[in-house]
Amino acid sequence: MDRTMYAESFVEHRDGETSQTLRWLPEMYRAAAARLEKLEREAEQRYPGIFERLDTERVAAGGAVPSWCWLPVARVHEVLAHDCISHGTGVEGASPTAQRSVDAARLASIGAWRAAGRHMLHPDDDLIPWPHEAECEGGDELPVGLPGRWPLCGLYVVFLSPNPAVLAEGGFLHLEWDEREQRAALRIAPDTAPVAGLDRLDAQALHLVGGWAGERRHASETRRRVPGP
Repeated sequence: MDRTMYAESFVEHRDGETSQTLRWLPEMYRAAAARLEKLEREAEQRYPGIFERLDTERVAAGGAVPSWCWLPVARVHEVLAHDCISHGTGVEGASPTAQRSVDAARLASIGAWRAAGRHMLHPDDDLIPWPHEAECEGGDELPVGLPGRWPLCGLYVVFLSPNPAVLAEGGFLHLEWDEREQRAALRIAPDTAPVAGLDRLDAQALHLVGGWAGERRHASETRRRVPGP
């Protein structure tokens, strides 16, 4: 499914299939789909053909990049530096090098979500224990090794926005492989601005140390950085 059809797939005429108490759900997904379509379109306008070029780079990377990582940000940055011309101003006053650096992280987030099939997820808070609750229940015996358990290379978590003027907001989540330091990271790019925009994505990396103590610390950071309903 291409990006022009993505937002249209959440059609209003099927809203009646949802019970009245859950009627907000398709509306939320429809609003989130419109945000995502705008972000993907802006990325392609700034760097024409960028995702096709990055998909080619991923194929060329082969086994050098773990299967759970779509494309390391460093490789995205190299493509921007050597193969692309930016068709947009980006951050006012930023140097081309600085602009490519922040855009590489944004494109990696969108690209991983796109390559995984453009999946959105609305988690039920009742199904997600807070880190301190999980610690009490399972301690250090909880599963470890997030890269081995991650179902997709990238996804978008969507929530109802607390802002009455904005129906939905969320954030991109994807796993990153740092080739230079040989370690994994969970990258989060919140999409919470009143108006979605490529320059409003602020991607941040949370390095994973492979043990539960480290994952607990980073899970706590995730809860603070990714907005809830």
